[in-house]
Amino acid sequence: MPRSRGRGKSSGGKSIRVGHPVRDLTITEYMVQDALAFGDEDTILDVEEWASGWLGEAWRAAGEHQLCLDVVRHAAATPSEHALSAVAALRRMAPPEEWKLLDETIERLFESQPLPTWFGSPAFTPSRAYRSVDPYDSEHVLFIEYGLVPHVLMAEVYFTGIVWAERLTILEPNALEAWKRPLSEHPVEEILAELADAMRGTDDAPFQPGIEDYADLRALVWSRCRDHLPAPRERTEMDEAERAGILDEFETRDPIVRRLAELFLDFGDSYFTSGPLSWSPAWVQFFQVDWLPEEKVALEAEERAALPGALRRWVRFALERRGVAEKWIVPVVEIVSEP
Repeated sequence: MPRSRGRGKSSGGKSIRVGHPVRDLTITEYMVQDALAFGDEDTILDVEEWASGWLGEAWRAAGEHQLCLDVVRHAAATPSEHALSAVAALRRMAPPEEWKLLDETIERLFESQPLPTWFGSPAFTPSRAYRSVDPYDSEHVLFIEYGLVPHVLMAEVYFTGIVWAERLTILEPNALEAWKRPLSEHPVEEILAELADAMRGTDDAPFQPGIEDYADLRALVWSRCRDHLPAPRERTEMDEAERAGILDEFETRDPIVRRLAELFLDFGDSYFTSGPLSWSPAWVQFFQVDWLPEEKVALEAEERAALPGALRRWVRFALERRGVAEKWIVPVVEIVSEP
């Protein structure tokens, strides 16, 4: 459940007995009740994080539409200032298909309830954006700076057959000063498009890695990048001329090693998002520990015996061809395991 906005301790010393069982609150009731704690000291960023957390909880359960529908019904049945705050907060973070319902509810509630002080706050506008890429081009960390309430939105994006975002975080405005890895500035639109592509990949994935780190800020991040969503990626395989050229460049006269090189290259072409030679320690482990056994790849005894040595040669060749520095090639070569 999203973090509560918090309440003071009860001043009463005695417990109160009731004559009927206490009913568990629904997620909608919890949310509307939690909106009671909004105060003048809360920023619009606080509001957006709060609403995003509840939408993330709903996304993992019954769905965002159901939460919006239930909150609207609750607000219509029991109009209140905090019910209006809950609806208005959802309106900032909910997907576009929910806007009409939420707008109509806000209009009706406004007839009897005051709007929250933050209601008219403009949307956050990005000012600068950066990308940090790991040596193997298998992980991008994206940073987007915002004003109004200064902060940095950070997303860890991974390229593992699909493009997905594992962790979404709100950082302090000076957080980039402590970043140790190489960092390059890019057009805001480019970074937002990459982020939206990763969000789509995560939503559509059959698994949701790091789901809690993703779900809490999912709605907030979608609200920032949805308008920049690019067309779906089209996966293209290598043509035969390119494939043959890479294999010939590998230079081996051993037919066993040649067959294994073809296997390595075809694996990379099928799985690597950043190119068929984008090997990394994680990909080597996946290839040897997961893919080979699960796919039940038919290898002769001599091929299995030659595989570790051939794979070490191949990953070194692949990464040198990509221009990866020696200090980053060594860990990939060393992680290759013996049969």
